[in-house]
Amino acid sequence: MRISLEELVNATSGKIISKNDIEFSNISTDSRNIKKGDFFVPLSGEKFNGHNFIEKAFINGATGCFIEKNEKIEIQKDKTYIEVENVLKAYQNTATFIREKLNPFVIGITGSSGKTSTKELAYAFLKQFSHVYKTEANFNNEIGVPKTLLEIDESHKNVIIEMGMRGKGQIAELANIAKPNIGIITGIGSAHIELLETQENIAEAKWELATFLLSNDEKIIIPAYDEYLNKLAEKYDSKNLLKINLVEDESSILYMTKSWFENDKQFFEFFDNETKKNHSVLLSVQGKHQISNALLVLALGKILNIEYPDFIDLSFENLSGRSESIKIKNLNITNDSYNANFESMKASIETFINMPSLSNKKIIVLGEMKELGNYSEKYHYELGLFCSSFNFDELIVVGNNAINIKKGFETSKSESNKTKIFFSANNLDASKYIIEKYSNKKVDILFKGSRGAKLEEIIDFIKTNI
Repeated sequence: MRISLEELVNATSGKIISKNDIEFSNISTDSRNIKKGDFFVPLSGEKFNGHNFIEKAFINGATGCFIEKNEKIEIQKDKTYIEVENVLKAYQNTATFIREKLNPFVIGITGSSGKTSTKELAYAFLKQFSHVYKTEANFNNEIGVPKTLLEIDESHKNVIIEMGMRGKGQIAELANIAKPNIGIITGIGSAHIELLETQENIAEAKWELATFLLSNDEKIIIPAYDEYLNKLAEKYDSKNLLKINLVEDESSILYMTKSWFENDKQFFEFFDNETKKNHSVLLSVQGKHQISNALLVLALGKILNIEYPDFIDLSFENLSGRSESIKIKNLNITNDSYNANFESMKASIETFINMPSLSNKKIIVLGEMKELGNYSEKYHYELGLFCSSFNFDELIVVGNNAINIKKGFETSKSESNKTKIFFSANNLDASKYIIEKYSNKKVDILFKGSRGAKLEEIIDFIKTNI
C-alpha cells in the first residue's frame, strides 16, 4: 500500500535529509526489483552493505530511501532521504505501523516443526471465509515478517504470519513486530537443541509467542498432548488457552475421533466440544502430525466465530520438498527433504510406511539431521532404533552422521525383520546405488533429511540419469 513521507518519519523517528517525493507506492529491500516510485530500504548483512546499492535502486526507479547515521552517502537533491539510527529497526517499525494502520486479524504460528504446513492449512481454511494473506515461502525471520506485513492491503481481513527462530528472544521480537491477535504453537521437538541445549529451553523460546498474547488477554492454541507446552501453560488462566487432541478429551476444544484414507487422500473426523457436533475434513498432506496441525488451525474458527460446515476441505498444493510427489519412470518418490528434526523424521517415516496406497517395494532414504550439536550421535542412533521396528524393503542412509542411524538399526533389528540397509557417505554414491538397483523396478521411495543434507541432489541425479 502507499505510504507517505510523514508516516515513514513518524514510524521510524527518522530525520529528513533531503525531500522530493512525499508519498511512495511500495517499500522494497531489493534494489534489483525496484519499481518506479518505490522507497528503498538498504538492509545490510555480514558480507554486504545495503547502502552500496542505493544508487542502483534510484536508477531502477526508487525515489526515496533510508540511510543509517554515520554512513557516507552522496545525496541527490531530487531524491528523498530519511536518516535513521538503524535501518533494520526502521524497516520493522514501518511494518508495525502498516499492521496497526490496516488492523487485520493477525495469526502467529511457531513450533519446532510443521510451521509451514500449518500456515498453508490455515490459509486453506480461512480463505473460504475471508480475504487472507500469508507468509510466502519461508520468510519467517526478523526480515521476512516485516516483508509480509508490508505486502498486505485494506482487503486482507486475516494475515497469517509464520515465526521462526534460532534462539531465545527472537519469537518475542517477531511478536512485537507483528502484534498477533492469536497464536498457534505446533509442538516442541529437538530443532535448535544445538543452541538451546534442552527441550525445556526450546519450549520457553517458543512460548514467547504465548507470553505476548496472554499478557494482552489474547488466546493461544496448543496441542494437549505436548508435555512441555502444558507445563508452561499451567500458571495461566485457562480461558485464553485452547487445546486440541488426537484422542477423546473433554478438556480440548476439538479432538479427532477417527481418520482414514480414500483414493490416496487422508480424511479425518473431529468432535467440537462446544457444539457437540462431528465434522469431516480432507487433507492433501498425510500423517497424524498433519491432523494435529489441522486441528490447531480449525480451532481458529472458535475465535473467529466461524460455523464449521459438515465437510471441510483443507487441501492445498504441496510445496517443493514437503511431502512432494514425484514420478520418475517406475519410481514413485515422496520428497520430504526440505528440512528435518528427530520428531519430523519419525512422523514422516511412519506415515510413509503406513500409507495403504503404496503396494510396491518401499525404500526409505534418510539424510543427516543437522544442528543437533552434542546430541547428534544420540538422535541419529535412536532414529535407527525407530526404523528397526518396521519391516520394509531397504533403508538407505546418507552422510557421515548417518552412520549412527545404521548402528542403531543394526543393533535392534530382529531376525524376523528382512529390511536391508545401505550406508553412503555422500549423495553421489547413494544416487548411483539407487539407479543401479531400482531403475528397472516399481518402487516407492521416501526422501527425508535436513536442509543441509541436500537430498534433492539425489532426486535431480536420478531424473537426469535414469
